[in-house]
Amino acid sequence: MLSLPGSDAKPIMRGVPWMQVDLSGRAAIVLGEPGAVADAVRLGLADHGARLVEDAAGADLLVFCHALRGGGSRERAGAIDAAMAEQGRRLRHYEGARLISLLPALALVAARRHGDQSCTAAASAAAVRTLAMALAPGVLVNAVAVGPVGTETELVAGDPAMLSHTALRRPARIEDVVAAVMFFCDPANSYSTGQVLAVDAGWSAGFARDF
Repeated sequence: MLSLPGSDAKPIMRGVPWMQVDLSGRAAIVLGEPGAVADAVRLGLADHGARLVEDAAGADLLVFCHALRGGGSRERAGAIDAAMAEQGRRLRHYEGARLISLLPALALVAARRHGDQSCTAAASAAAVRTLAMALAPGVLVNAVAVGPVGTETELVAGDPAMLSHTALRRPARIEDVVAAVMFFCDPANSYSTGQVLAVDAGWSAGFARDF
């Protein structure tokens, strides 16, 4: 097992194999809100062969993490989206660069008790789609919409109330989110852009409804 640095998350279980994605020769950075999911994505990028850098100017794989458990402001989310757009413009003529945004699943389905975060996340999802159109064909821009992640008693993303409205009736493993990010980073995946992939056990597909 490997515990994530700088977080209270449960350890990542090394018995669960990663996807077979080769990121050798790529430079990666994870920016935005800190937390267990961001830490796990950073670890996943390194485990798949990417070289982690501290300066975004030297990266061609960039992951931008938004607040996944509430607490993020519209101003902060807007700043993260603006940073993603700025880096995209820098990479516009770099063939194969990837920008990936990590968003709460509220980006796809609004929640009554999380009105402000729902609006903020939806705006960030729209930013991903418009940026994908602006930066094509050189840069691929996608997002992962994250539902409840962690354990039944301790979530590192999402709202506990989501668990009774998901088809799988359990939170995601943190590796599930990392796998979705790796899918968008995979050099073999060269035709997906402007997409928001939900990792939420069907919550946004309709299971969130009470009827």
